Amino acid sequence: MSDYETYPVTVAGVKRNLRLFEIKPGIRIAILNILGDTEFVTAVSKELAKRIAPLNPEVLVTAEAKSIPLAHALSYE
Repeated sequence: MSDYETYPVTVAGVKRNLRLFEIKPGIRIAILNILGDTEFVTAVSKELAKRIAPLNPEVLVTAEAKSIPLAHALSYE
């Protein structure tokens, strides 16, 4: 049992409870951290690959370190 509130999401068939963080009084955001979450990264990369395959991409670019595992897994799909 956690001492914090979460927001449930399902992406590519994988369910996660994202922790809610208050960034300002009355405003909360949910944070998804995929580092080390191989189940999530694998499922999402397969789904993204299906969606971008028709575009025939030549390059994958990611903006931040936390998304590198997803870009890496996607490059194999």
